[in-house]
Amino acid sequence: MEASFTAISRGITHADLNAELSIIMADEETARMWKKIFIAHEKGTLMNPDKVGSTYLEEWEEAQQRQRARQEKKSGGVFEEKPYVCKPLTRETFRTMNGLTKPDYLLCAKRILEVRPDEEVPRVTFRATKNPNVVLLKSWCNFRKWKNILLQELSARDPNDLGIWRKRGGRC
Repeated sequence: MEASFTAISRGITHADLNAELSIIMADEETARMWKKIFIAHEKGTLMNPDKVGSTYLEEWEEAQQRQRARQEKKSGGVFEEKPYVCKPLTRETFRTMNGLTKPDYLLCAKRILEVRPDEEVPRVTFRATKNPNVVLLKSWCNFRKWKNILLQELSARDPNDLGIWRKRGGRC
């Protein structure tokens, strides 16, 4: 009871938490996939779509090596190693997922986590990318919502009212 009061006092509504709650309350397979995503994101082992075959952690380590070389060359001083810290997933990240269906959460997790051998990069990513074959999570979610609404509207209509069939029963 206290936790919900705290969330309300901070101005957080159920609509803000809907996607997060949907992931928490999802079926076992979906929850397992999202857990893998969160762990991989925290460790930096999600694939980086801008560098094929490279993870964010590997990119960070390369940047650290370049900085170390520059500092040693410049001043000969000791380079201070910093631990890898991932960019946090904010509530805004999940707010874009509001309105997805339960199967869409699993599909989204697969698109983020699984990299097919013929593609080499994930299809959906949390960060903006220069790779044209990769879609930002927000764009993917908006497309899925639009598609679901369109399918609902089409399934509610009578096929005869769509004008696909001729009066005598033949196709146009």
